[in-house]
Amino acid sequence: MTIPIDIVLIVFFVALLQSIFGVGVLLVGTPLLMLAGYSYFYVLSLTLPTSLVISISQVLKYYKHINIPLFKKAFPIVIIMIIIGMFLAKFLGGYVGIFIGFFLFFTSFEYTANAILPANSSEKRVSIVIFLMCLIQGTTSLGGAILPSVVSQKCKTKEQKLATTSAIYVLFQLTQIAYILFYNHHFNFSKTGICVIVGFVTYSLIGKNLFQAIKSDGYIKYLRVFIRVVALLLVTLKIYNLI
Repeated sequence: MTIPIDIVLIVFFVALLQSIFGVGVLLVGTPLLMLAGYSYFYVLSLTLPTSLVISISQVLKYYKHINIPLFKKAFPIVIIMIIIGMFLAKFLGGYVGIFIGFFLFFTSFEYTANAILPANSSEKRVSIVIFLMCLIQGTTSLGGAILPSVVSQKCKTKEQKLATTSAIYVLFQLTQIAYILFYNHHFNFSKTGICVIVGFVTYSLIGKNLFQAIKSDGYIKYLRVFIRVVALLLVTLKIYNLI
């Protein structure tokens, strides 16, 4: 079974991002593949398993650094709100891409993230943000835009941030995959398998070494600019297709 080269290249690129930040395959890969013309649930069938394999690999490597209280707080909220969000996504149809684009654009600004979750936020505010984050993850698969801000509230070292982000992301992915299988959405296992292999090999041979070498605080500003451009292109394309 052949797979378009654009899918392979995008998966390779976003696997590198996830290797560094703990998010990327879903956060950046979903809008990029939709921008390339693929439907939302088809994209999820490729990106979810790929992201899951990378996240599990990161959890296995850094599990001692996971913030357990934060993980326990997120666990029940993730399961409930992602299921509700994915149910809502079925009714959005072609508008999903527009929602994804606008959300990506606004969350790509640092002041937006700080406004959503300021430093030293109360436990109640953190819980509310997790609640909204999981709903957004289910609807658009972009909860990863908020997740690093939530984790940064409770974690200091980059190992703690990566481990906790990856652990919560595993919950995201398992819930979404279970939903897709339960409602019999189509999985092309050959193409999905190729994406998983590309993502895992990229992480194993290149990505995990990049994480050790790159200071993510300095790199993230370039990631934000890139996401902003992708978001604007996605909104423009989806509005044009709906007109």
